[in-house]
Parts: sequence; structure tokens; C-alpha cells
Amino acid sequence: MIAVVMKITIVAVEDYININNMKLKNLIKEAKLNEASKIDYEELDLPKQILVTKLEGFFDGRMQTLYGGIHGNIVEIKVGIGGTRLTKGDLKELATMNIRWIEYDNRIVSVGF
Repeated sequence: MIAVVMKITIVAVEDYININNMKLKNLIKEAKLNEASKIDYEELDLPKQILVTKLEGFFDGRMQTLYGGIHGNIVEIKVGIGGTRLTKGDLKELATMNIRWIEYDNRIVSVGF
């Protein structure tokens, strides 16, 4: 009788751990998915709107998508036809902008700010 009760208790505890483990995994997944969401250009304050416009001009492109989240903003810019080479002057100009990082993939430039 005691062995049956212990077995039922162990199974119940294992089920409890498995259920809570799944809940935790889902919470982590949701947190990752909700890290940033699409926003409209108009939701940015004026200095950030000006920065996005400057970046569009710098890369000769147009904003595709804009994200806002807990780490700031990200703009994806589809670049125009042209080279991908940056000169020393280009790098100096980028260094004056209030950006955190740049990622370039084919014809899309993503900038975190």
C-alpha cells in the first residue's frame, strides 16, 4: 500500500515538474518573441525620426520596417543600387550618428539605435 502511494506521489511530482517546465519554456519563448514589435514611423520622437531619415539618405535607401522594443529601436532599410564600400569619411559620418550597431545583408541594412 505504501509503495503504491509513493509511486502515485512520484508520478504526480514528475507531472508537476513537466507541466511547470513546459510553462517556463513557453514563457521564455514568449519573452523572446515579444522582445521587439513593429512600430510606425510616427511613433518615434523627432530626433529618432531625423536619424532614420539621415540613415535613409546615407544608405541611399528607403525604410522597410521599424521595430521598437526593450533594447531601443531597429530600422531596416532597403538600400538603393550602389556599392557597399564605406570610405573613411563614411565611417566618420556614421560615428557621429547616435546608433548602437549596423548589420548588412545583401540589400537590407539593419541599424539599432
